[in-house]
Amino acid sequence: MEGEEEEDYMSDSFLKQDVRPGLPMVRRVKEAFQKEEKQKEANEKNRQKSIKEEEKERRDLVLKSALGNENKGFALLQKMGYKSGQALGKSGELGSP
Repeated sequence: MEGEEEEDYMSDSFLKQDVRPGLPMVRRVKEAFQKEEKQKEANEKNRQKSIKEEEKERRDLVLKSALGNENKGFALLQKMGYKSGQALGKSGELGSP
């Protein structure tokens, strides 16, 4: 450590630092926490989803929507007397008798 002096903890420069506990420290910690949360959100938003996650999202989206008349299978069922919301089967109940 030639030429480089250690800072004396009893010197005026050390004692002049504002190290009071309380609001300033809490504010800095809170700001750091908020910055970290924003970074996590940005990373999550920009993250590329796995194939399984994408398939699950697409499947859930399709399952939430009802079939329309443009669907050939649904159109055939309607021609045979099926009404939307009915159960399928001989007696109109779910499952077989």
